[in-house]
Amino acid sequence: MDSNVSKNTFCQKLLKLALIPDILAIGNLLKQHLILTIKAYSSLHHPETEFALIESLLTDKLVLCDFNRNSSLDIIYRCAIAFPLANYWQKQPLTVAQNLSEFLLTANVISTTQPILRFSVRVVFPGWLDFYMSDRALAVWLEEVIKWIRHEQGKVHQDRGSGEQMHFWSIQYAHARCCSLLRLGDREKLIQIKHEFSEWAIVEPIDFSWVDARGIFLLVHPAERYLLIQLLTVVEQLIDPSKKVNWAKLAQNLSTVFLDFWAECRIFGEVPQKTPDLAQARLRLVALVQYFLDRSLRDKLYVIPLTEI
Repeated sequence: MDSNVSKNTFCQKLLKLALIPDILAIGNLLKQHLILTIKAYSSLHHPETEFALIESLLTDKLVLCDFNRNSSLDIIYRCAIAFPLANYWQKQPLTVAQNLSEFLLTANVISTTQPILRFSVRVVFPGWLDFYMSDRALAVWLEEVIKWIRHEQGKVHQDRGSGEQMHFWSIQYAHARCCSLLRLGDREKLIQIKHEFSEWAIVEPIDFSWVDARGIFLLVHPAERYLLIQLLTVVEQLIDPSKKVNWAKLAQNLSTVFLDFWAECRIFGEVPQKTPDLAQARLRLVALVQYFLDRSLRDKLYVIPLTEI
């Protein structure tokens, strides 16, 4: 979603990145590009900079911003790398951020074979680099995540779920609610599902667009946006085994935000009659939540997921 540019924003540029199947974590994708950018800039202007230092300085300097539902609904990755680099290079953080924003574009390499993600890059006082993920990029990312899930189905995952099913009750409830909504979507002939909920549940429709006929992204409700942020976070943690994660907390957060979405965003009734694409988009969002709750319970918390309560 587009937002008004703040008076504290000093420049705004468009960045295009190729989405590599092995790097579905957007934070990792941006971090890799930032490393290339800083190396390119420092080799010209600060050749004394050690490359190992650049990677160490970027640790924990790129975060996915949460948002207040009464403010902007943009999905933003914020980078604080300009602050430690400013100390190292003896410059102002704002100057460093502005210089890096220019090199972000010159170091940009576009693949003709990979999906392209578009970001709006903004330099914000006193030296933040903000990466605004476009709605089109979200649509591309969601479809690539589903492709990744389908690819994962061909692999054998050890079923380590052996714990008491009533543990993590609120997570189990949210997972069972997802399964119930998907079954109802199947009965209403909005989707066709297979009832093995440890895999990607939706069989039909295969071809689906996350944008409407006018090219507008379908998921614009605040509860949908907040759920997308949770999914971005879960995917980031799931595919990067090097990160230490509190999976009970992460799955609980996803469950809580999903239940808010379920309370605020209708799927059945008038919605499929007036806007069937929106109903299907919301069901696909439910299917994504169900899949990642299943993986969290089964693979991380060692509990067999409940599909009904």
